[in-house]
Amino acid sequence: MIGTILLSKDGKYIDEDGKLPNRPAYDKDMLKALVANQTVSIHGYNMLPPSIRSTCEKSYNYTVPITIKELAKCDMLLVNRSDNTLNGGKVFRLDNFKCIVKEHRIELWVLKGE
Repeated sequence: MIGTILLSKDGKYIDEDGKLPNRPAYDKDMLKALVANQTVSIHGYNMLPPSIRSTCEKSYNYTVPITIKELAKCDMLLVNRSDNTLNGGKVFRLDNFKCIVKEHRIELWVLKGE
């Protein structure tokens, strides 16, 4: 499965108040394209904005990971890096992934093999 996540410069997905990092202009379009005509988990579906929900279906057997737990297990991860750092918050650990490409604000990571 392929997923995407928005991370701050310091690797956090939310700050201490639960807010996302600043989004690059293309981030929402990338997420929308990734989920279009796909299925997402019920919990993931509820996290998406209405404009993105309208492009996908919810299912117990999802094809696109959305939640942090789901993203931590996906095969390939597109990371969009914000240009800011966050105070406090939660770090998304990339320990189980290997970085294949880093270009400006976009990174491609794959799940490490056993």
